[in-house]
Amino acid sequence: MPYKCPLINGRKCPESNSKDGGCPAWADGILENNALTSEQRVTSDCMFRLLPRWLLQGYSNTDGVRAEMSAMRGAVAAAVSTTVAHAIENGSDIPVNMLSSGEED
Repeated sequence: MPYKCPLINGRKCPESNSKDGGCPAWADGILENNALTSEQRVTSDCMFRLLPRWLLQGYSNTDGVRAEMSAMRGAVAAAVSTTVAHAIENGSDIPVNMLSSGEED
């Protein structure tokens, strides 16, 4: 069944910018990653069909960022815990400016 385009009143997708008046949402020469082979390829397609693939690709790329942020949060928490523990052991003041949010009053 041919794809019916919502932008051109439900007519069959022209699948280019030149046929039947063209498609206002058609993109030529877009670089995307092939989900199966992880290779980059140049594709031409309608933005309505490309958008779900781009969203899925974007979500899959965030896993590494999340892991790095979690590791950084853990390292900062460990450093703060160690610093506060040393201050308590030695009876010295806890460095309060280290615990602030970084925003100026």
